[in-house]
Amino acid sequence: MNSKIKAGVRGMLSALVGPEQTITLGGNPAASVYSTPSMIHLMEHAAREALQPLLNPEEESVGVDVEVAHVAATPPGTRVTATAIITKVSGKIISFDVSARDQWEEIGKGTHRRAIIKTDSFAHRIAEHKNHQPLMPRGLDLSDLRMLKTRYRDRLLHVELNRPDKKNAINIQMISELEFLCSSLEENDEQVGVVVFTGKGGNFSAGDDVAELDAENLTAMEDLSLRRGNLYRRITGLPQATVAALEGLAVGGGMVFASACDIRLGTYDLRCGLPEVKLGWPPNYGWQILQKTLGRSKLLDLSLTGEFMDSNAAKSMGWLRNVVPSSQLIPKSSEIAERILNQPEEAIKAIKTLNRIYDNGVDRQAGQQFIKCLERGQARESINRFRK
Repeated sequence: MNSKIKAGVRGMLSALVGPEQTITLGGNPAASVYSTPSMIHLMEHAAREALQPLLNPEEESVGVDVEVAHVAATPPGTRVTATAIITKVSGKIISFDVSARDQWEEIGKGTHRRAIIKTDSFAHRIAEHKNHQPLMPRGLDLSDLRMLKTRYRDRLLHVELNRPDKKNAINIQMISELEFLCSSLEENDEQVGVVVFTGKGGNFSAGDDVAELDAENLTAMEDLSLRRGNLYRRITGLPQATVAALEGLAVGGGMVFASACDIRLGTYDLRCGLPEVKLGWPPNYGWQILQKTLGRSKLLDLSLTGEFMDSNAAKSMGWLRNVVPSSQLIPKSSEIAERILNQPEEAIKAIKTLNRIYDNGVDRQAGQQFIKCLERGQARESINRFRK
């Protein structure tokens, strides 16, 4: 590695904020601003620019992690300049202070780390991953699942919710497949140590599929509510450690699902919340799970207002462990999973057993309150809108 890579080396990169790099707040075109992921992307590339002239021909740098605060808004058409300064060199890992400014002020600042790799060896590893499709362990046959896509390697199971056209809304078929998955995991705790749940198509889950609800059949709706509650209770009690890798929407039942997992991390664009009140009913299952992960005050805040919570707020209150760029969501969740798998297996199982002992019971009252709301006009009107 080049000895010129040292603290103080600086890289800069400028870009004009175009429409594809903005987000529109509250649906108001006048409130379009430079997005956080785009700002982070510019900062990371400024760090890459700092290293690029100092690398050998067979070397490249790749992002490891980034922690950035977005402190000011920038409108479209503005030129933004990112600066990256090396602060520490630890072998092949290079640490940076990164910042970004528009023509008026500093808009973002934080830290970033990059790793220097050999491109040939990296390409070889990618080819190995593509060519090697590990088989599921004996006794864990998930080949018939359609609403869930699974991938297994070395006691780590990735499970992807697979209804991208419906923002991974959880319908009855997906519930059935998740129940089957839970049964398989409960019977195969030796073969699977960690499960990572994520969603396909840029969203974790938009919650329950409201189009499947039937306000005319209250008995069936109460049974469905209880069934959903039992499912997420089972997820909290799985013998495996569970990680929820979240992006886009994780709302309603999707937020309950995420809360049922042991560890959560999310992307900068994550929005989570409990919007059921806007449809005319309360969160109708998982109340205990939500209260234990969110706390009473935040649960009441989200469920009474129906407002969404962004990833920074979710991290600050401890609901999220990490906030990462979308490109780092799966690598970072896999890294956390590997860290768990490297712990003594007996200790992990003991921790999960203690979790089950002190987390028993299903909240039937929430489901009964849901049914009471279905007997009234607003909830029925909401369901009918989705069923058209």
